Amino acid sequence: PKVRKMAELLDKTNSSYFPSFKNLFRDVVSSLNEAQDINLHLMPLRYHLEDLEQAEFDESEKLFAPLMHVVCLIWTHSSYYNTPARIIVLLQELCNMLIEMARNFLEPSEIFKGEVEETVQKVRTALRVMLTFRKTYEDHRVKLAEYFPEGKEAREWEFAPQLVFHRYDKFVERVETVTELFETSMEFLKLEKIEFGGIKGKVLSAQTVQIFEEFNELYKVFTEFSGDPLDPLDTEFLPEYEKFKASIADLDRRLASIVCQGFDDCSGLEAGFKLIDVFGSLLERPLIKQDFQPNYPKVVEMMDAELSTVKVIYDEHMAIRRDQGKMPLHKNMAKVSGSLKWSMELRERIRASMTSFNHIEHPCMESQEAKDVHEHYERMLELLGGFEKEIYEEWVAGVDEACSFNLAQPLLTRNEETKLISVNFDPQLVAVLREVKYLEIRGEEEIPGSAATIYSKNDTFRQYVANLDLTVQWYNKVRTTVLEVEYPLVEGQLDEIDVNLQKAEKELNWNAEGVWEYIEQAREQVRDLEVRVQKAK
Repeated sequence: PKVRKMAELLDKTNSSYFPSFKNLFRDVVSSLNEAQDINLHLMPLRYHLEDLEQAEFDESEKLFAPLMHVVCLIWTHSSYYNTPARIIVLLQELCNMLIEMARNFLEPSEIFKGEVEETVQKVRTALRVMLTFRKTYEDHRVKLAEYFPEGKEAREWEFAPQLVFHRYDKFVERVETVTELFETSMEFLKLEKIEFGGIKGKVLSAQTVQIFEEFNELYKVFTEFSGDPLDPLDTEFLPEYEKFKASIADLDRRLASIVCQGFDDCSGLEAGFKLIDVFGSLLERPLIKQDFQPNYPKVVEMMDAELSTVKVIYDEHMAIRRDQGKMPLHKNMAKVSGSLKWSMELRERIRASMTSFNHIEHPCMESQEAKDVHEHYERMLELLGGFEKEIYEEWVAGVDEACSFNLAQPLLTRNEETKLISVNFDPQLVAVLREVKYLEIRGEEEIPGSAATIYSKNDTFRQYVANLDLTVQWYNKVRTTVLEVEYPLVEGQLDEIDVNLQKAEKELNWNAEGVWEYIEQAREQVRDLEVRVQKAK
């Protein structure tokens, strides 16, 4: 009101100050409207910036899209902040903010003083976050037209991205350089634990240690570096890095020679795969890769030769099985489980090699020779699978009959000429128990019901047989050691025992009720006689 009264007074008095005052008033009103508009549209951005400042840098990626969304809304809805000059400044400040956050996260003064394994992860994370922000900007710039209401002409960001990201891109480039340095360091640090075997192993290991020590000297330059490795304006870092790269190239050439000699000295396929696995990403370094490439086709040939060797072993065992009705097995292994174990070992032999073979990434893995290796491998698996199925089905077909027949047999048998007795636990039942034990350990085949039932009583049968063995031993000892003049003294008790044993020889079988009680009673009866006979002697 006071300002309006002043304007009215100046107007009524035809003051010469009135035109100037009028222009000043108009400028103030315009500036006030501009300030209110900017405040209205930039206020939502404040909350996103506060969230970004408070967030951990390595977890800030999820905040970029909402942040850029608000910037796009400011461009499309603000009447005073939709000019390239102002939006460029805003985006530049966002870039500067991220650069500062990245620097605080990486700690330039300490970056080369920590553990390489930990630092390289932080540098990779920082680079990923920085690239994510740049990608988020590009994504929103492309779809900027979608933010404009229908009927309103869309205005794109036609200014060059370099106006916004000049400093940002320089910083990202420097972070990429530092990342490359750390990744190279990570690869060469592997050399500390590498040791060669074979005839040339000692010499090659010594050469590898020497390369590792020379690398440590090169890396030491950066641990003692006094400048700021993350400052693009630092002119000391890049020359040191270029010297480092030149020296690393020389180490790569020497290391390539060592790796190739080590591969040639490998004793077989497994050693070759181990060498490739141990050196890992080092083999992907351009200079080493160039020299080592000719060895990959050799790996294909070695893998094919290994499969051919396994096929020869398979054919030899099948020939022995046809001629002799059985095949060589590991000591103390049962027939069926032993055969399956042999097949499994052959399968694992080629499977382990094939797994390593499939991990190799090289164009020769797509060659016809490599495809032939895969076909050879599949055929070998089919042969082993067919053999295992045949062995198992053959056993299953006869196990029910063998179990039912032998469990129905009497506990004891007697030689009518010598009157000696023996335990009648058929070896076929022992074989079934052993087969089930090893098959359960394998856990791959389904156990037939009859065999599973027998195995569930394994401890019971072991108890029966152990006690019957003692009874038989004592009884036969009395029969074979008693003198002719002593016989009349024990004849009566022997007859009683024989009458009792008739039950085990003719009536009781392994599935009968009350077997354990009978075995205990017969054992004590025979033991009593055996003890008295021995005391009498």
